[in-house]
Amino acid sequence: MTDTTFDKDGGVPRATRLGVQAERILLPVAVVVALAIGIVARIVGEAGPLWIDEAVTGVVAAQPGLRAMAEMALQDPNAPLFYALAHAWAGVAGLDDAALRTPSLAAALLTPFIVLLPNPALDRNQRLLWGALLALAWPSLMFAQEARSYALLLALATGTTVAFLRLVAAPTLGRALLWTSLGTLTVLTHYLAAVVVGLQGLAYLALCGRRALRTWPAVLVVLPAVAWLTWHWPTLARFADPAHAWYQLFELRHMSAVATFLFGTVELAAWTLAIATLMLLRGLVAGVKRRVPSSPTPAAVAVAVAVVVSVAAAALMLGLGALRPSFTLRYLVPCVPGILLGAALVAAEMSRRVPASGLVYVLLFGMLAVRWAADGSVPTYKRDLETQSSSRTLMAAGVERVAFVWDNPLFGAMDPRFARALGGFFFHRAGMPVAVEVFQGADIARLDAWTTAAGPRSGLIWIHEPELNGPLAAHFPPAAARDPAWRCTRTGAGGAGRDAPGVITCLRN
Repeated sequence: MTDTTFDKDGGVPRATRLGVQAERILLPVAVVVALAIGIVARIVGEAGPLWIDEAVTGVVAAQPGLRAMAEMALQDPNAPLFYALAHAWAGVAGLDDAALRTPSLAAALLTPFIVLLPNPALDRNQRLLWGALLALAWPSLMFAQEARSYALLLALATGTTVAFLRLVAAPTLGRALLWTSLGTLTVLTHYLAAVVVGLQGLAYLALCGRRALRTWPAVLVVLPAVAWLTWHWPTLARFADPAHAWYQLFELRHMSAVATFLFGTVELAAWTLAIATLMLLRGLVAGVKRRVPSSPTPAAVAVAVAVVVSVAAAALMLGLGALRPSFTLRYLVPCVPGILLGAALVAAEMSRRVPASGLVYVLLFGMLAVRWAADGSVPTYKRDLETQSSSRTLMAAGVERVAFVWDNPLFGAMDPRFARALGGFFFHRAGMPVAVEVFQGADIARLDAWTTAAGPRSGLIWIHEPELNGPLAAHFPPAAARDPAWRCTRTGAGGAGRDAPGVITCLRN
């Protein structure tokens, strides 16, 4: 009787061989499906009104010229590249909600395709799995329709990571110029990306030694960014003052939020970590048993280092956030490409052990993306912190004067001219400019006096964030809410109490 379970020439189970062949056919199909899901999820996701951070983008984008845009960008602590892009695009498409969000959507749609290009450091399956995960990744979906820098940051960080892989695998001046150029653009999109790019640079020097030193002219690309940072430093120092810190100190209990941000669920993150740990242990045991040690290829080293650098950068950010209030989840975006590269390696190893199991791993990401798109809800913090609805209410009443209050501690560090432009952005955009009076710090007496003296066609917008313990938060609700001469309404998802975040809008009768 003939045994058909094994191939004659290698002892490889026929089922395994057929599974590998099936996966080779199905993987590109799965990637196409993942890209389609990702594209649909990015486009159909509910965007809602512009929330306050997006209004900040609008303030800079609305400036009449390049110099005015740069001057306004210098008054904000964020890096300038996205603002420059938003300003240029607004000159073509205008300042409506969809126009302001278009650059982010374009960057989010582009991101997964960046890693699909041929790369000497990655094989076909690794590239396809990495692209599929980037198409379905939580950060790429959640920032795709937000007029902030994070979708662009993810795209540039992905390009920088791909360039780093190529550079470490085969150092040349051309590849070094590409990596430093993309890395500089990434840092100019978000300054904390310097942690990832800096660690990549140190790893490049450590791994490639003299070959890396011979590419030193590529460093000259960084000089314009250094010049801008020097110019921007006084603003950064002002916002870095602990008195204006709005972050919580990072604690171990927040790790579940980190895992959910990176992988969609804590369980999927734990599964990935467990399999990665088993892979490492198996590799160590195999290395000990091997009589003749084998050296990894430059490509394999480059891939491993890219993953380790991203994990180390994330750990540094979390550690710094534990020491001083300086961290929020979206700051991990520059680390996402490298971490998801590690997840792609895990999926590839799973399929090597059990054919098609890597596709199941990708399927789990896809299910989370579909659930996210089907839910279609605007995150609570965006509903709590949007003044677009308040501005519409006051515009409909024909107000001419507006008091603007934001009891977040960072509001005290904001340049008063920027704060007035922020409070009046939606009025200005609608062609109905108003006189805006801002109340920063703890000057509640001045606000009460303004409320008492205000005449008809006056309005008040107060953004309330009680959990941040800003200097004015204890005085919420404002005196206008208790004055029969004023009529007040509350928006936000948190309810109407003093301890619930939201926006109160008051109109003088």
